[in-house]
Amino acid sequence: MSAFVVEDPFTANSPGDCILRTPCGTQFKVFRGVLIAASPVFRTMFDLPQPPTLASTSDKGDPPPVIDVTETAEVMQELLKILYPLDLVQLKTVDLVIALVDAWEKYELPMSRVMAASQHVLQNMGDYIKDIIKIYTLTWRLKAEEDAKKASRYMHHIDLHNPSMLQALTTPHGNFLPLTQLLDLKMRRERHVRFIMDTFNFKRYLCRNHNGSTPKVAAEFEQLLRTALDVPYPVCNDFPTFLRLTDTKIFQSDCEGNRGCFGSWVIHPLHLIHEMSNLVSQHPQQINGFPRE
Repeated sequence: MSAFVVEDPFTANSPGDCILRTPCGTQFKVFRGVLIAASPVFRTMFDLPQPPTLASTSDKGDPPPVIDVTETAEVMQELLKILYPLDLVQLKTVDLVIALVDAWEKYELPMSRVMAASQHVLQNMGDYIKDIIKIYTLTWRLKAEEDAKKASRYMHHIDLHNPSMLQALTTPHGNFLPLTQLLDLKMRRERHVRFIMDTFNFKRYLCRNHNGSTPKVAAEFEQLLRTALDVPYPVCNDFPTFLRLTDTKIFQSDCEGNRGCFGSWVIHPLHLIHEMSNLVSQHPQQINGFPRE
């Protein structure tokens, strides 16, 4: 017997003329008319010739007919909540949203209701970083372009050449467009990092002790820059804090003078903040969008 708790108005004591039974044995008592009105797939299902037990339901207290479905009890309950004229709930897990979208494609459900139920996840992507690839591919299935752009901002850390990542980005939707958009974003970001390194003459801020080790300092400076730009929405309001200069040893030890390397950033912060802020604001942070047909 299933331990799943069925909620109203789908319990055994609820009004209804049909029972949907999930693989675990959970039963939902429903009205066929509601399902038919919401889904053409259900309409076709009930238009087909039915066995005697399904074709008629007696008014003499006979049990309603039972139809087996393939969805889990959790997914079916959320699906019915969307089909019924109830207050729409917000789904709180990515896997449940994906399962609901699978059901949407299967039963041809109203897109507006599915999108509305998915808004908590789509609007709070930062809380679901471990599932960001699933969210990104989900936005492509939903044709939600702005949400796909937003999701791509949280994917800078992903190794797009990892075979498992490649599979995750192509299998769910059956095309390579989500992947190619991310690869394009990665190339644009790489070009702009090189542009920043060439444009922002950091060498002028090195002390004399470190002028001779420019390649080493340049490599660490570039790594600090990449790390700072890997966040979804980078903003440079304070130059040393933005690059986290105080967290790196190369700019603290063996420097000439009290201020050390990059000490003049503290003396002339406005000019430097303005220069770096402009460069940061131009850095590519999201995919360009869906290709136009």
